[in-house]
Amino acid sequence: MRCNLTKQHPGFRAKTLTSEPSQPARQLGAPHTVVVTTPTGHTYTSQAPPL
Repeated sequence: MRCNLTKQHPGFRAKTLTSEPSQPARQLGAPHTVVVTTPTGHTYTSQAPPL
């Protein structure tokens, strides 16, 4: 997404996924993926760099 504020507009949804879904809790600083869904149904996936 071009701007983090865009995700706050009506109709946009953002979901955070962990890199290891089998782990019960995500470790601090572990990479994660954000999936953003637009009001028109398009999805965009972005992975954060490791800390």
